[in-house]
Amino acid sequence: MRNSFALGMLLSGCLLHAQETTSPNLEKEAALGRQMAERFSSRTVNDAEVQSYLDRITQRVGTQIKNADFPFTVKVISEDQCSVTHEPVALPAGYIFVPEALFLAAQDEAEFAGVLAQAMQRTVLQQGLRSLTKADSLASVPLIFMGNGCSEGTLVPRAAQGKAAMEADELAVEALAHAGFDPEGLSHYLERVLPARPERAENIQYLLKLQPQANYIVDESQFDAVRQRVRFLTARVPKMPTLERQ
Repeated sequence: MRNSFALGMLLSGCLLHAQETTSPNLEKEAALGRQMAERFSSRTVNDAEVQSYLDRITQRVGTQIKNADFPFTVKVISEDQCSVTHEPVALPAGYIFVPEALFLAAQDEAEFAGVLAQAMQRTVLQQGLRSLTKADSLASVPLIFMGNGCSEGTLVPRAAQGKAAMEADELAVEALAHAGFDPEGLSHYLERVLPARPERAENIQYLLKLQPQANYIVDESQFDAVRQRVRFLTARVPKMPTLERQ
């Protein structure tokens, strides 16, 4: 009951803020992001080795994300809000929370970087969607958390979710290639965790054919070491209960 009540309060608060966001106001975007991110502060995994690795990947990919009005603040959290895709929670103003489960679900660094890049692109695209949506229309259309069907992210009209996810995939492919990661990693990951949604992986495969040939940087040693560290942490630290979905 307590978890259901907490989620209900979170949804109510986010609806209020979404209705208030009627223009590309960066101050409101930053305030909304800080408020939503604060709810994850007690779930953050404070491990220097894992965070250092995540910071390096974030910096490498983040410099290739276009139209980002905020620096990306990326942290690791213990619970997995989306048990199917293990995707990060993508919040306003560049706040991203990566579940430990993503480190274990990704088979290599390219897959991990691909999912992270997609989350980064979602934060940018969601801001644009909110700025284009009038307050009166927000009150009359279904709203969900952006996140490929999972209950995380920020509120946008339901009709825009699928299109925005595909667009985030497309932009992530470009960012990954420029950052030196093989974008096919994102396609491989989606094929494995979303076999019922082949159109997304197929779309990425099409985009890959349009990318110029590049020599991608491949060094799995750091990723493998961090995966081992995460396994150690998950074996020792009790998980916090995941919020119940209504």
